[in-house]
Amino acid sequence: MINLYRSIALQILMIEDNKDHAFLTLKMLERSFPAARIEIAETAAQAFEKVSAQPWDIILSDYNLPDKDGLSILKELKERNCDIPFVIMTGAGDEKLAVEAMQAGAYNYLVKDEVYLSTLPRVIQDAMVKHADRKERERLQQEIREKNFALERANEELKKLDQLKSEFIASVSHEFRTPLNSIRESIALISEGVVKLGDKQGDRVFEIAKNNVNRLALLIDDLLDFAKLEAGRMRMDKQQYDMLLIIQEVIDSMKGLAEKKGIKLVCQPDSSRPFIHADKSRLVQVLMNLVDNAIKFTPPGGSITVHMAAKGSQVKVAVEDTGVGIPSDHLVKIFDKFEQVRYHHPGTEIRGTGLGLAISKQIVELHGGQIWAESEAGKGSKFVFTLPTGSV
Repeated sequence: MINLYRSIALQILMIEDNKDHAFLTLKMLERSFPAARIEIAETAAQAFEKVSAQPWDIILSDYNLPDKDGLSILKELKERNCDIPFVIMTGAGDEKLAVEAMQAGAYNYLVKDEVYLSTLPRVIQDAMVKHADRKERERLQQEIREKNFALERANEELKKLDQLKSEFIASVSHEFRTPLNSIRESIALISEGVVKLGDKQGDRVFEIAKNNVNRLALLIDDLLDFAKLEAGRMRMDKQQYDMLLIIQEVIDSMKGLAEKKGIKLVCQPDSSRPFIHADKSRLVQVLMNLVDNAIKFTPPGGSITVHMAAKGSQVKVAVEDTGVGIPSDHLVKIFDKFEQVRYHHPGTEIRGTGLGLAISKQIVELHGGQIWAESEAGKGSKFVFTLPTGSV
């Protein structure tokens, strides 16, 4: 039989109190496994010291020892979670003891007869092979369990994603239908002569149709931007800009909408004037979305404040409102793809598509920044993002 372990530096621990048996066994092991390191423990106590001190590839133990028998040593090693191949050797054969040893986890049970020294190398090799096979089986079983668990989680995520997509499609369909119905009804009123352009009612109907066309255009732009971001095809035209001027531009654009609803919109920057390397149009898009959401979810008489502060190599921008707030359990997922958060307010329910925040998050991250939300239901919201300052 080929000795697979002859040239391997095995770590062999022999527990044997009989010096003659120990000497003969040692010589045989040195011939069969010349690269091995072999140590002898005469008692169980010595054996446990050696096991604690270093790793071992295999333990050969006599059954009858001064302080403990070999079976008790094996059981204690198992209790200590020491997974080492263990072979029991005894001077007297006992079938019941052999069965008990194997059930306790021994790899073999060897009677010290006239041929045991010649068979011991094969027993050691069989034990090592068996141990390696068992460890490999356990590794593969664990790998299978982990992959099954990962597949189950992936399946659950796919189910959730499918549900979110269905809700998203339903929401976007609603978002399209509402302005389309308004446009159709407005055109019908004008074409059928119910109202005339140039008089007050006709101009009002025309204004409704125009506003809804703009609403549809914005929704289509969001869908196209989202598709570009998902495909990694959104290009950034980055240049140096004064962050405060970008914020002021957005506030000037949105102030009329806020005032129309009776909401105060102000900017509160610190004394710094940080410059950023960014795509201005995309940052305006992010700020417009955050301010528009704040206006949408803030009741008349409320206020929206855009804060800006530079610290170190970052600028921090926050859009804070006194609106209806966001439930705390929604904060961690409002930037997720296809997530739609329902904002509860007395007498109504406001619902967002989730597109704007998902797009904003990806734009901020493409600029090397971070974005997050702080809020409690009924206590207003604060959307914060950071960007690196300076040139790139």
